[in-house]
Amino acid sequence: MPTVTVMMPAYNAEKYIAEAIESILNQSFQDFELLVLDDGSTDKTQEIVTAYQKQNAKIKFIQNPENKGLSYTRNRLLAEAKGKYLAILDSDDIALPSRLEKQVNYLEQNPKVGLLGTGVIYVDAEGKEQSVNVRLHDNKRIPCRLLFQNVMGQSTIMMRQAMKRFTYSMEYLTAEDYQLWVRMSYHTEIANLSEPLIRYRQHDQNISVARQALNSEYLQKIHCYQLAKLGIEPSEAQLKTHRQLSKRDDKVNSAFLATSLDWLWQLHQAQQAQNLYDTKAWGEELRFRAMLLITEALDEGRAVAEILDKHPLLPHLFTHFERWKYRQLALSKDSQPPLLTQTLYRLYKKLT
Repeated sequence: MPTVTVMMPAYNAEKYIAEAIESILNQSFQDFELLVLDDGSTDKTQEIVTAYQKQNAKIKFIQNPENKGLSYTRNRLLAEAKGKYLAILDSDDIALPSRLEKQVNYLEQNPKVGLLGTGVIYVDAEGKEQSVNVRLHDNKRIPCRLLFQNVMGQSTIMMRQAMKRFTYSMEYLTAEDYQLWVRMSYHTEIANLSEPLIRYRQHDQNISVARQALNSEYLQKIHCYQLAKLGIEPSEAQLKTHRQLSKRDDKVNSAFLATSLDWLWQLHQAQQAQNLYDTKAWGEELRFRAMLLITEALDEGRAVAEILDKHPLLPHLFTHFERWKYRQLALSKDSQPPLLTQTLYRLYKKLT
């Protein structure tokens, strides 16, 4: 039995799959099998993989009789995988040479972690680097962050053999990975290595790009699933607020700040009742989200200062002095604060 099974789903992948396969064959850690599953391709995918298979016994090649879709294909890969650890690499992505070695070492040293990701280097269709995403790597914070957004990259994943009892849902299509990580998070620790070990290719054929409208619907279902765990059945307005908090692509004004803090306060009260997440990590996640909201809304001046004075959530997240600091920053956008306040704020700036 190999230590690692690398699972590679493929569909009409002739343009990129050779580079993906090469990136696994060139790993510093060599105790692996590469399991490639072709989902009814109509291009030269089969021909390319077969050529590699003839040259290297580590490669196992299987095919679906017809195109079955990504969730079905990923589940069949899970069923066929024999390794102690199961790694995912999609056929258009690239694993850096030390990827398997570093993930295996981490899982060997951290037996409570069942699911492990890494940072990501985003590249364009031609392989040119675009950006680097380090990913959240606080094990306790990741389940809290999953309530809002996915922080686990599909092609970065390595999991323990025991975790394959959790399979991909056929009902989520473009968000099948996010939904799976969420379900796993209630049964095992999840972690990310901060180091980017995958080159993730962004191009027009990516599922997330091609089906964004459907993706939004699936994300809402995943959020509802997690909110139900907290004992919350959200209204349409609350779901909209939650989605906006997750996306963070809308301008934050004082009205949205107030609505968002009200929602975070309701989440906080539910967490206190259910104790679903680590208490310290939960506080840090709420503090992070509130800080982003407040910082982006500061230009609205006195309206924001009034919210900072009155909202019941903020004393749970910030010290009195921190709240005062944000209040004065908000007021400074509106008008010149009183002389005493100016003097105190200048003193604060010197001390920090």
